[in-house]
Amino acid sequence: TYAFANDYNAAQDGSYLHTPIPQIFTGIFEGLGNRISNFTIYNGTALDEEQIALFYELGSGGQISDVNLDDVSIEVWNGFAAPLVSINNGTVTHGFAGGTITRPDGGGWNLDAAGLIYQNNGTITRSSAAVDLLNAGYGAAGLVISNAGTISLSDASGYASAWDAGGLVEYNTGVIVDSYARGQV
Repeated sequence: TYAFANDYNAAQDGSYLHTPIPQIFTGIFEGLGNRISNFTIYNGTALDEEQIALFYELGSGGQISDVNLDDVSIEVWNGFAAPLVSINNGTVTHGFAGGTITRPDGGGWNLDAAGLIYQNNGTITRSSAAVDLLNAGYGAAGLVISNAGTISLSDASGYASAWDAGGLVEYNTGVIVDSYARGQV
């Protein structure tokens, strides 16, 4: 169990090359509403379609609550990118991300980008994203690319630009309740 006691300016860490938490996280991460600002990932060599996010995977039973990612900057040539979690099999409550995800000029075609979580198989509630998804290439969605779980009371307001894009979710086989998108697609 982890609690984030204060705001944190991640600019002092520099730019990450890969996901900072690459393991399957099955614990509890409570952000207490504190901000993580200036979180940056630059992966200019991801030719193997790496999954990029703060957390690689939230496992079954894992929980992330009250986390605010402000001024996120993620640049990926090829891969799957989202600010908070790449694969969610647990519960995310009161998650927020704001910033940009982009494919650098000359980057590969196969970039999928989501505003908060890439693939949701669990539960997302009372969460939002204001992430501009620029020049993504293949796919982009304001909150989640692929939803097979439950999304409730959540929204997205970022710009999504890709060959296949969705305002809230790109591909849904799950449940979406009382959620909306207002960003340009």
